[in-house]
Amino acid sequence: MLRASSYTIYVDWPDNSDEMLLVHGFTGAYDKVSRRVATYIRSLEVGRPPQPLYGAWSAEQALDGCVPLPSEQTIAVLKKRGYLTELSQADEERLFHKIAALLHKQQCRPNYVFMPTYDYNLRCPYCFQNHMRTDPACRHLRYTISQQLVDHIFAAMPQIEAHHGLPA
Repeated sequence: MLRASSYTIYVDWPDNSDEMLLVHGFTGAYDKVSRRVATYIRSLEVGRPPQPLYGAWSAEQALDGCVPLPSEQTIAVLKKRGYLTELSQADEERLFHKIAALLHKQQCRPNYVFMPTYDYNLRCPYCFQNHMRTDPACRHLRYTISQQLVDHIFAAMPQIEAHHGLPA
């Protein structure tokens, strides 16, 4: 059974009562649609809509009579972008938790940044390390790291990740 995703957010456009912005809370999709399409999606909502933590939502326009069915192409796009789903609310919530866990796992992996040398002259206007090229006190930093040191760094990466409980 097709229903509106529990993660669909409807946003009114200022000074435009004919269109709305749809935002999907976990696919990241956002689309400008006609109010007719937004009304169709709302007509497929299951249960009571969530309430804001503070204050109240602006009043929704009542659904008058039958809601016109969008084209098959429009429905296909709405499904692809996540606004419409055939998943139950519980299954959609499990999918959300699975995606959130995967994203969290990806973000927990360490990022490595190599600075093989400070002895360069790209003259980037935003560079905060430009003084290192010209300051005699920083002369000891202006060398290029050796291949041996690069090898040691790469060899240490799995050990660092294992120490943090990350899979190889």
